[in-house]
Amino acid sequence: MIDAKNDLSFQHAEKVLKERGYTYEVKEGGAMMWVQSKSGKVYAFYPTTFRWAPRNLKGKHYRAKSVEDFLDRFVERADDEQEKFISLVESATGIPNSNATLYDLIHYIYDNFESGKSVGQVCSEIHKLFWKEVKGQNEQ
Repeated sequence: MIDAKNDLSFQHAEKVLKERGYTYEVKEGGAMMWVQSKSGKVYAFYPTTFRWAPRNLKGKHYRAKSVEDFLDRFVERADDEQEKFISLVESATGIPNSNATLYDLIHYIYDNFESGKSVGQVCSEIHKLFWKEVKGQNEQ
């Protein structure tokens, strides 16, 4: 079992996460940390190997070169992509950012991509969801 308080890789990861304002929780038994992005997405991060995975993706891990690389290339890029998507959906639909259903839609899309579905499959499912909503509004 790793002693995170005395492990240099954990100490460095904690320092970087604190400097950048991330919320995290150390799990010594699993030699890992739960790291929450600024958009609320949670990642499992292993500071000793720099492996990581989105919280809901079981069995598959990715590799970063460092904790900084993990944050720069994966966490912050995902947050930037999510912000661009929110802006696009807002401009296309007029749904405000604070609407909980938009938040749910974004997580639904990310979860589908992370589970291995193709762009075509995800787009098809989103179109079905939108059409159900449109049909529901027309029937009222």
